[in-house]
Amino acid sequence: MISALAWVRKGIAAQQPVSVQYTDEELLQFQKEAQEELDAAKLALNSAPPKQDNDQQIDNKTTPVNDNFDDLAEFDMDNYDNEVNEDNEPVDIDIEQQPPQESTALAMFSNSSHLLQFKGDDQETDPYIDLDDGDNQSEIEELEVDPRDNMIITAKTELDISTLEIYIYESEMENLYVHHDIMLPSLPLCIEWIGHKLGKQKGTPGIGNYVAVGTFEPTIEIWNLDIVDVMMPDLTLGGKQRSNLDKVQTVQWHPTQTPVLVSGSFDKSVAIVDTRTDAKNCIMYNFDSDVEGVTWDIHNENCFYSNFESGQVVYYDIRFKSNQENNGRLFTIDAHTNSSCSALDVHPTIKNCIVTAGTNDRTVKIWNTQNSDKNVSLVVSRDLNIGKLFTAKFCPDSDFEIAIGGDGGSLITWDLSFNPGIVSSFGINNEGKKRKTKPVVTASSGNSGANADDEKTENLIAELQSGAGLSVGDNDDSLDDDYSDDSDDDYDMN
Repeated sequence: MISALAWVRKGIAAQQPVSVQYTDEELLQFQKEAQEELDAAKLALNSAPPKQDNDQQIDNKTTPVNDNFDDLAEFDMDNYDNEVNEDNEPVDIDIEQQPPQESTALAMFSNSSHLLQFKGDDQETDPYIDLDDGDNQSEIEELEVDPRDNMIITAKTELDISTLEIYIYESEMENLYVHHDIMLPSLPLCIEWIGHKLGKQKGTPGIGNYVAVGTFEPTIEIWNLDIVDVMMPDLTLGGKQRSNLDKVQTVQWHPTQTPVLVSGSFDKSVAIVDTRTDAKNCIMYNFDSDVEGVTWDIHNENCFYSNFESGQVVYYDIRFKSNQENNGRLFTIDAHTNSSCSALDVHPTIKNCIVTAGTNDRTVKIWNTQNSDKNVSLVVSRDLNIGKLFTAKFCPDSDFEIAIGGDGGSLITWDLSFNPGIVSSFGINNEGKKRKTKPVVTASSGNSGANADDEKTENLIAELQSGAGLSVGDNDDSLDDDYSDDSDDDYDMN
């Protein structure tokens, strides 16, 4: 499943990522920490009470064991090396007539005598050893990041193995593929991209390319995305001095005050912390429902959204936190009925535009939080058939592209730039813009990849057989025009 994702703007990622080089001291420290965690796990296992199964009947009777039983008797191992003829009869072999063992062993290598003459520095001239760095050069080219492409970071878990998968999204080519990944020690719940340098690179000039990861531990890990084969985070926040008291579910840096961080936890609280001060000096909000996410309003630095397991979305102004009546709440949206509102994001350039995603209803919804009647209205609602949804984010470099992930483990991007409801509600001007062949792109259906052409062919055949008769350029309409009948309904601000 994909539990969280984050975009990286074009031109931010290093064009040539570097491979990490650890010192012997760092490797020994990693080994020591791993051993400490292993010892702690063993101690916890040994200290746990024995599991009792009342339904299991224990038979104290023992079954006699035949010590003379030979389970290899059917293979006749005593005569395994003896030669036999076609009738499976033993054949006597005259060892004296056999060629020397050495010549038999080396018969496969007619020039075997030459294999021993190149030693040390002479290996560079050894015709049997290819030291050309062509493979290395090819790997470097594969890792190269085009500044015209976006990065998408996903927190992914499969079979209890958690990783950060870093994708490259080639919007013009409608292609999406995994660039590299990072192993995580614990299941990730949320991630947030960071644009300033931290850890070992703190204070150095330039833009950083880092990600903050909230896991099932009450800590936040900071990873450098421009380094591959990395084993440990550059920085870890939390520990004994922390604001949240339970697993961190969501984190986000302030859009203008970069040292300010808002986080939500399983203890049903939201904490706003200034990392330049003591973590104890923070603004706390407590709720009756589990916090699924918190998101700063990039268009109003004093406000943030919070989405809950109850399916609601609440908009807060931190300047009115002391208000005893509403705690700074401005309005509430019942975004997803009988479903958790698992994800929320604010459009980076369009005011009053948010996207939400639900788990049980499996829908992505686009909202206008202040339409012409100064009410909240639903603009688009769509089930993309990828299972329960856990995360959805707007692309920072396009008019209306969204990346979405869920329990199916597939990452998709959805282009809504030409959707009639979106164009009408937010006044998007598409004059002179190229329409995509397909509005939805997945990592398996991009233009590159082993099965890309086959999948497109199968889709086209299916459309023709169904009588749809759609041309390639018309495929866009099926998603662009599909928005719910209640898209014009208004939701009064509470």
